[in-house]
Amino acid sequence: MWSTPTLSGLLRELASRFGFSRDSDLKAPRYHPGSVMTQLASAVPKELQHLLSNAPELAGCYALWLASSKSADFLRGRYSSCNWVR
Repeated sequence: MWSTPTLSGLLRELASRFGFSRDSDLKAPRYHPGSVMTQLASAVPKELQHLLSNAPELAGCYALWLASSKSADFLRGRYSSCNWVR
């Protein structure tokens, strides 16, 4: 069993069982998708809704860049956010 009873501990255990290491080509990016106005976010108070200005496409494009670009390799093992700041 894994020593850390968390999701990240489980993922580390599964990665080691299947032979993945930090040197492998496996990419599993972790990122915040930004501040997007969704049906759920419509419950946010009206005075804060102007902060939910990111397009859903931004998160999709960011995920594609993270997964396919060599220039995103510096984010390996890190948590990032794809918020667009105006």
